[in-house]
Amino acid sequence: MSGRLLLYRSGALGDTLLALPALDALRRRFPESRLILAARPAHGAPLLDAGRVDEIVDAGSPPFHLLYQAPTAGDELDRLLRGLDASVFFTRDLEGGAARRLAGLRGTHFAAPPFPPEEEEIHTAEWMVRALAPLGIEEEPVQPLSPSGKSREKARALMAALGLEVGP
Repeated sequence: MSGRLLLYRSGALGDTLLALPALDALRRRFPESRLILAARPAHGAPLLDAGRVDEIVDAGSPPFHLLYQAPTAGDELDRLLRGLDASVFFTRDLEGGAARRLAGLRGTHFAAPPFPPEEEEIHTAEWMVRALAPLGIEEEPVQPLSPSGKSREKARALMAALGLEVGP
């Protein structure tokens, strides 16, 4: 697959960062694909800066406001989803509007719970990677998040301008 993949994970900063291992697994499995994260832009910005995703779209803005509504062929969200090869929506709405909307699309599009069941003793980040099994992804080790060289230089310059010592 060398097209476009979308991972949807709305929520706070921590929720977005928990998606990092799943995003990395998608990148390793589909290195030629454009990886799109639907999240709050400010929360996804570090992942974009670090090159872990290729694009951020705002999960709280149109067309995602249509996700939980009855699907209408040709609406804005339908057009977006039909332009993707695969999408994964981490949402609690596994049998409602989101699931119905994803069911009629070509390619691999599915909803998965954002958190593991209480009886499972697994970290949420690992759970999200496990949820990618329909895409042929297996559990893998987690890589730390590091800022880009450009961002590190900006931080060093800012700290120097403030007279602060630059440490590791």
